[in-house]
Amino acid sequence: MNNKTGEMSICQEKSDQLICKLAAEERAAYEDDIADLKTRVAKLEDTVAGMGKLPPVVRDALPSDEDFEKGLSYMERFMRRFMGIAKEFEDKSKPANPESPQKT
Repeated sequence: MNNKTGEMSICQEKSDQLICKLAAEERAAYEDDIADLKTRVAKLEDTVAGMGKLPPVVRDALPSDEDFEKGLSYMERFMRRFMGIAKEFEDKSKPANPESPQKT
């Protein structure tokens, strides 16, 4: 008997081991839990099987070739302007008349 809950189990000693069997109420609750879990698993399996039938989102989200080329053109113009600005800064930071090294 469980001292806290008062639940009963049938226990007996076999080969120096204590073996306990569930009482009838515990067994029924255990089987109810298993039945509930089987139902939940079946619902999840149906949900997962239904997901395979959905159209691929990625394929539909890809841009057309025309849109891709347009985006690539924007990026190319951006990079050219950016590199031009970077070159201007580099040119401004260099002295106009670099000193020649002193050789003796």
